[in-house]
Amino acid sequence: ILRMDADTTSGKTAFEHRFKAFADGEYDIMVGTQMIAKGLNFPNVTLVGVLKTDNSLYAADFRAYERTFSLITQVAGRSGRGDKRGRALIQTFSPEHYVINLAAKQNYPAFYAEEIKLR
Repeated sequence: ILRMDADTTSGKTAFEHRFKAFADGEYDIMVGTQMIAKGLNFPNVTLVGVLKTDNSLYAADFRAYERTFSLITQVAGRSGRGDKRGRALIQTFSPEHYVINLAAKQNYPAFYAEEIKLR
């Protein structure tokens, strides 16, 4: 199990070293913070999880819904990039919330339409 967060990647080359080790198959599981949600391409990743989604969804920030939608869609996009089908698991106490539903479906137009109505 590989851990990727600010504490484990604070060294000069730690991020690159860990990134390469996972890409080379030295680890089967990566656990990390939001830093692994963007820009990383691992063709063999077939399962990703987003934990404690409600912390982001109900944050005291007027952009919380947008940020949560973005986080879920970005993390889900890390799975199934190669020849294998991918899956994403989302942990939430609010599975009926429109942000969670639309992010799970990666339905950007419907999310935009809902947000415009609210603004």
